[in-house]
Amino acid sequence: MTPGSKIDSKLSRRLSAIVGSQNFLDQASELKLYSIDALRFHSALPGCIVLPESTDEVSECVKACSEANVPLTARGAGTGLSGGALSDGGVIIQLSRMNRIIKLDPLNHLAIVQPGVVNAALSRRVKSYNLHFAPDPSSQIVSTIGGNVAENAGGPHTLKYGVTSNHILGQTVVLADGEVVQLGGKLRWYPGYDLSGLFTGSEGTLGITTEIIVNLSELPQTVRTFLLIFDELTRATDCVSAILKRGILPTALEMLDQLTIQAVEAKLKPGFPRDAQAVLIVELDDVNCDLPGDSAKLKMTAREFTENPIEEALTARHREQLWRGRKHAVGSLGQLAPAYYTNDGVVPRNRLTDVFREIEIIADKYQIQIASFCHAGDGNIHPNVLYDPSDPAQIQRALKASEEIQRICVEMGGTITGEHGVGLEKKAQLRLMHTATEIEVMLNIKKVFDPQNLANPGKIFPSDRSEMESDEPAGSPRGYSQIRERSEPNFILQHAPDNLTLKLGAEADLLAVQVFLRPFGQFLPLGPFKRDTTVGHVVNYNLFGQYAARYGTVRNLLLNAKIRTGSGIINTGVDVMKNVSGYDLNKLIIGARGSLCELLEVTFRIYPVPSDLEVDYLGTTRLISDGCRIVLPPLMVEKMTSALDEARLRTVSIIPLGVIDIEHSIAELGSEVLDLVGRLGGFAGELKGGIFHVDNSPNEHLMEKIKEVFDPHGEFPEYHG
Repeated sequence: MTPGSKIDSKLSRRLSAIVGSQNFLDQASELKLYSIDALRFHSALPGCIVLPESTDEVSECVKACSEANVPLTARGAGTGLSGGALSDGGVIIQLSRMNRIIKLDPLNHLAIVQPGVVNAALSRRVKSYNLHFAPDPSSQIVSTIGGNVAENAGGPHTLKYGVTSNHILGQTVVLADGEVVQLGGKLRWYPGYDLSGLFTGSEGTLGITTEIIVNLSELPQTVRTFLLIFDELTRATDCVSAILKRGILPTALEMLDQLTIQAVEAKLKPGFPRDAQAVLIVELDDVNCDLPGDSAKLKMTAREFTENPIEEALTARHREQLWRGRKHAVGSLGQLAPAYYTNDGVVPRNRLTDVFREIEIIADKYQIQIASFCHAGDGNIHPNVLYDPSDPAQIQRALKASEEIQRICVEMGGTITGEHGVGLEKKAQLRLMHTATEIEVMLNIKKVFDPQNLANPGKIFPSDRSEMESDEPAGSPRGYSQIRERSEPNFILQHAPDNLTLKLGAEADLLAVQVFLRPFGQFLPLGPFKRDTTVGHVVNYNLFGQYAARYGTVRNLLLNAKIRTGSGIINTGVDVMKNVSGYDLNKLIIGARGSLCELLEVTFRIYPVPSDLEVDYLGTTRLISDGCRIVLPPLMVEKMTSALDEARLRTVSIIPLGVIDIEHSIAELGSEVLDLVGRLGGFAGELKGGIFHVDNSPNEHLMEKIKEVFDPHGEFPEYHG
């Protein structure tokens, strides 16, 4: 046994027998290779490494660890930046051999992959079908989809297309005792608590994902990429807010500051002007967008903030050159210093100018250089603190500067991490984000899935319970500066048109909300529904209408909710576009029918009204209170509706996600129709009082335990199906 190892010879023999001796590593030189990730600030020597190639092998390895009470950590490509894939004396389950694309289904825009499939490799594989996997972290040429799921990775193009969780349909998961469960599936909609959404971004602390069902998006036919050049960094950040406020939704909106520009030009020479204080790379595409009109509006807006020429990439090579300068910017920082410490906080987009002013003050305070680039369109900043690792004083100044940046992000209404995760790196700072009650809820959720605390222990949550004593987060106030405020508790609480966010009381009427947003050229893409539908009702029952085909369901739009649980009032997220500081509690309350909590306030992501979409304020979709709902792969809807017509069964509405509402009970459908539903890969359930439910919901045992976490005193309604 190596020093610190928790693995005895009996467990070693058992693990070696499961994966084969050639896939069991325990030599000192081998263990050292797995002692760090890309952050490099933390190191830990594992007891051994196993390399399984199937779900069954992962399950057997996990059972062996569980019976021996030995911790285990899943690991992908090791590109993480939070110390999240390290193990101190335990077992690392290295998933790189699980790299098969199990199934491609281009007609239904999905694929089933193992976690070791490299992000960019999947997009290359499906390009011939005019599809791609939209999440594109800068490490996508090496990072794996399993790692992307663990961290809920983002990237430049998530401004328009969303983060990883928006593109995961289902997962096969091995829990910490070796049990294999299926979360979600091939369909675009399921009843029940969204356990797949909860797992995404949980950093391997709830279990190990062994198969992933991913959504594939259509490639745009036309892309236009612009380089905007600024003489002042604050003019660039002000321009970001103006672009969003003008109703332009870029595919990507990226910023680099002068220090980064100089490093990138020295190494990569993409053509950024060395004397510029900042540049913006702005990309527009033709997916749900008036590309010529938005391009003209972008140029008009940019001219208000810079007199420099607006450069457009007119060839594919030029576009690739600009993007190479951005995506490989971090690798260029070695031109400036021997080492750098990357931060990834998020602020509301209308606070970008403020946060970069504060970063400049911090750099002066600690006499240290900070080179910044960021996903400006998301408010996701990457200040890179430059230092010399041979100088202990510089290391300490770099760490203190980073802690101050994280605190400022929270004080401005943001988060300590938008895409890198908490891991070991930021777990002491988690109390900046969350109250003791919120952290306790998350720890109790972990106990549901991992009662022995074996799945990647010591990550995310503070080790010292005294760090959780306060019931107020240390970073205060929480919430963006109020742009527009109403006193009515059930209407508009906060509207930030240049941050594309809207905070509402749960009883706010959806029609009134849409009317309020109309003068701003914005809308909340929920519905259309009948009159008197409240936003709280939409969240509680995960209702969706025609807009869901373009913008997704509530699960894509809800950023944060204030809720009353049996343990007290907590927030389920943050009012920003990206947040991976702890578990995504939003995913549990959506569609829970009020069985977990009382909904008090909700914050949504809102959108500019596109020129090709006529927003229906009054609603045309009839919400039936009785009858049934059939959920299918989207391409199977036409075949199903033909069969319903032949059987003289009346269809009330069809939603493009593959949902058909019928004004008949399940019993009235008949065995032939129900058999066809099964053959087409779908399921059917009853609508009673407007509530959709199915018998024998999957993972009922897990759902019951989660309900106990939120509702220990039985205050809220029971949830069935």
